Amino acid sequence: MKTKFLISILLVGTLLGFGQSEVLQGLRGDVPVDEENIVVEPYQMQEGITLHKNYRQQPPLIPHKIEKYQINLKANQCLRCHSWPYNSDFKTVAAPESHFIDAQSGHRTDNIAAGRWFCTQCHVPQSNAPELIDNTFSSSDKQ
Repeated sequence: MKTKFLISILLVGTLLGFGQSEVLQGLRGDVPVDEENIVVEPYQMQEGITLHKNYRQQPPLIPHKIEKYQINLKANQCLRCHSWPYNSDFKTVAAPESHFIDAQSGHRTDNIAAGRWFCTQCHVPQSNAPELIDNTFSSSDKQ
């Protein structure tokens, strides 16, 4: 009985807008989730410039555009340039040895480990985009 009462109160409060202090605007703007968002702003690549890391184990930022790169279960275009031995041909940084260690067995492999396959789960393109919300983060070396 109490549960039904609490659910009713929450539902009425939600419908009346209680607890809504402000509406946050996402990166998609007013574009609904089921529609493609063509305009992506701001996107300011700094090709050739490496940005400062904010903490010791921070994954390096990607210093080039990757919009057209295909990364799925069958293909990973990052490895075309960043996997051994191709990194020598393209003069790029090779994926580190840690990316070739299977997380379950701990054994080294000749191919990128499955848990490291989707590069953009850790690595993102560098940008000078403004912060979306106030941020008080400061690097550990500045404290």
